[in-house]
Amino acid sequence: MGPDSVVNTTACRQLTGISYCVSATLGRRSHLIASPGPSPDGSIPGMASLNRPNAGAHEELYDAGMIFRKKVMGDDYVDNQLAKGTSEFMRPMQEIATETAWGTIWTRPGLELKQRSLINIALLASQGKEAELAGHIRGAVNNGASVLEIRETLLQTALYSGIPTGMASFRVAEAALAKLEKEDKI
Repeated sequence: MGPDSVVNTTACRQLTGISYCVSATLGRRSHLIASPGPSPDGSIPGMASLNRPNAGAHEELYDAGMIFRKKVMGDDYVDNQLAKGTSEFMRPMQEIATETAWGTIWTRPGLELKQRSLINIALLASQGKEAELAGHIRGAVNNGASVLEIRETLLQTALYSGIPTGMASFRVAEAALAKLEKEDKI
């Protein structure tokens, strides 16, 4: 990765046919750069996208995130979720979730994928995020978590987040696990 791939940010404004860009590099003062103006596609030669500064860095995180997202959740599940939730309005949220959660956190060393999955189950259960919980139960199984480990994670979570939340989480988990059993995944 080159020195400019992550640390640069650029904001540009076009005035009288000349684009003026303020470029900030980590730890350095901003400076003004004049370029001849945008290309027909709206991009400025030698600059990041006006809509997406550091596009290369974002793409790298997105690509890494997509690899981990599919590894954890399964190709079919991710493809289905993206097909259902990738409208023009939803696309930026899908991108940021894939970049930050999957491309930044799930790719870090320090915890095994199974541990990350069990943490996610606890957090999603405690917040009552049923759709995401069902998906991450699938991911936990894909990452080697046993039914016992999932149940114990939900019991621990129920104690701290409340019995009604715990009961709802168990219903979601039971349905998700039954579906996985029909698919011969457990």
